[in-house]
Amino acid sequence: MPGDAVTLAAVVHDLTTTFISWNNGVRESVLPTITTAAGFNFYPAPRHALTWALDLDWNFENRTYDAQLQMGKSTAELHTGLEYWYRNTVALRAGVGGKDLDFGLGLRYRHFGADYAAALNRFFAASDPSFPNDSNLDATHLVSLSYSW
Repeated sequence: MPGDAVTLAAVVHDLTTTFISWNNGVRESVLPTITTAAGFNFYPAPRHALTWALDLDWNFENRTYDAQLQMGKSTAELHTGLEYWYRNTVALRAGVGGKDLDFGLGLRYRHFGADYAAALNRFFAASDPSFPNDSNLDATHLVSLSYSW
């Protein structure tokens, strides 16, 4: 962390390559992915906090179908989002990842928490002919409860 307001990160997924064998005989391999990220914290007023995050996923699997940036066999996907907290009790979240739109809500009370998130798959590519309707996942919802100590 270069300062209280900025956080930098890098993560390598599947460093040694992951092999998947399905029970129908299909075998797949997942090549390494590198994620580089930055988060910026703002405190516009007492009891208010705003975080803007930005990350870039670097893939080496020659993904030409859904890639935002292509550099030979390497591709990159950009994700960004905002999170707003009021009194460390209520959070509102929104983000964009490729052609998807994500949003959510979080609630905290003492040690308990509840979160809701929704992902609108292909929200920004609804009329794109290269993404036929049969590959659209529609909306995905996630609800979670937590306890911290």
